[in-house]
Amino acid sequence: MPSALRTIASDFEISVDVRDAAGRGRRLKTTVVCEVPVVADMPVVATATKPNGWSCTWMARSGTVMRPLSEVVRDRAGLERRVAPTAQDAELRRQTLHLTAIDLDCRRSDRHALTGEIVYDASNGEAAPWEDEAAWRGCDLSAARMQVEELRRDVSRLLAVQDGILHLASDLPSWWVDPDRAVVQLAVPHGVVRKRQDYRHAGGHHLVWTYSADRLDDALAYQRRRRPDVGIDVRGSLDFLDPAHAPGTNLPDLAGVVCTWLVETVRYPIAELPADLVRRWHDVAAAANAGCNDGPRRAAEILVGAAALAEDLQAYPDAFTGRGSSLRSNPFWNGVLERLEVEGIRTLPPARRAAHAVGG
Repeated sequence: MPSALRTIASDFEISVDVRDAAGRGRRLKTTVVCEVPVVADMPVVATATKPNGWSCTWMARSGTVMRPLSEVVRDRAGLERRVAPTAQDAELRRQTLHLTAIDLDCRRSDRHALTGEIVYDASNGEAAPWEDEAAWRGCDLSAARMQVEELRRDVSRLLAVQDGILHLASDLPSWWVDPDRAVVQLAVPHGVVRKRQDYRHAGGHHLVWTYSADRLDDALAYQRRRRPDVGIDVRGSLDFLDPAHAPGTNLPDLAGVVCTWLVETVRYPIAELPADLVRRWHDVAAAANAGCNDGPRRAAEILVGAAALAEDLQAYPDAFTGRGSSLRSNPFWNGVLERLEVEGIRTLPPARRAAHAVGG
C-alpha cells in the first residue's frame, strides 16, 4: 500500500455556511490550505487508449482508483510525449488544484446548513482565507468547520502526487453506446470522481447507454439490438484491467437514475391515483435514493417495479411531463426498456405487476 512520503500544501477555494454577527445565514467563499499527499509506487490497475489515440493509466492507492492529470499522446513521428501539469511548477499546481476543488466542493444542499433557508451561490466577492480570524469575527462557524474538515479529508483521500504529477481519484473508463450512431466508444471520466451521487442535479441519463470497462460484449449486444442491420464501430480500447478492480454492473446507479426520472416526470396528481398506485409511486420515490446502495439484484427488482408502474400510469391522461400520456416516443424510456432486455431483466405482465411493488 503506497504511503505518503510527505505533503504539498495548496489552497482550495470552497463555499461554507455561516451565521453572521447579525444572525443571518450566509454562504461565503473561502480559501483553505490543504495537504496533498506525495506517494510512490502506486500499482497500475488499468490502461486504455482513447478514440483520439491518447493513452490513459489508472493506479490504486489505499483502495482508491486514481488517474494522473496527464495523458500520453503519440506524435506524427510515432514518439510518445507526456502532456501534464507537474507538481514542481508552483503556478501550474495552483491552477490545477484550484480546478479540482470545483469537484471536491460537491454541490451543497440548497438549504443552508444552519438556518435551513434556501440559499444558492456564495454572496461574497473575494474569498476570505479560512485562517484569517478577523474575517470571521462574530460568525457562527460550527457548520463551516465541519465543511472545511470534510474538504481536507477529501483532499487527502482523493488527490495524490507521484513522480511530480498530480493524480485524481477517478472512475475507470466505460463503454458508451451512442444512441444516435452505430458506435460504441470508450469514455474516460474527467475531473475528480464524485463522492456523492445526486441524480436530480447531475442528470445521469447517460448511464442508460453506459457499460463498465469489462462489459464491451454487453455494450455491443445492446447496440446491435438497436441497430441490427449495420456494423458497429468500436472506438478506443481497454488495453489492461486488473480483475480485482473490474467494476461489474452499474445497475444500482441506473436504478437511481430511472426512479428519479420517473418521479420527476409524473405530473398526474398522485393523491388522485388508486391507493395501490400511490403506494407504488412512493416506493419508487424512496428507491431513487435507497436503490443505489443495495446491490445489483435489488436494483434489478427496483427497475422491474419502476417499469411496471410507468406502464400502468400510461392509462391516465397526460400522466407524464412533456409527452402526454405516452412514454413510447421518449428516447430515454425506450433506452431503459431496451437496456433491461439486454440485461436479462424481464418486465412483468400486467396480471403480476401489482404483486411486484418496488418496496415489496
